[in-house]
Amino acid sequence: MSHWFNNTSTSKTTVSSPYVYATQFIVPDKYAGRSVAVPSKNINKAISKLNTLIMTNNIKEVYFDQRFYTKPSKRRLANRVRLRKQVFQNGIKNLFKVVRNAVRRGY
Repeated sequence: MSHWFNNTSTSKTTVSSPYVYATQFIVPDKYAGRSVAVPSKNINKAISKLNTLIMTNNIKEVYFDQRFYTKPSKRRLANRVRLRKQVFQNGIKNLFKVVRNAVRRGY
């Protein structure tokens, strides 16, 4: 019996698209998207890949966001607050950039 993690059919052929490449691997639904390959027994590299995957897909934020049901109106309000906070922080960042440039120029 062949397991999904013990796939011995690794051929060195070029693949036309990422979709075709992804469909070559048989991964059960339970582990799909939640597993990372460990190349040549290098655990640190696999953990680094997993952390990168978690950060790029915003999994931590999504996990905490989906822990409890939030009414649609509360979700919209939280989204609006988050976006306004982000705009405010970008404005502050730009102001500091202007001040830094002014100090650098000697004003």
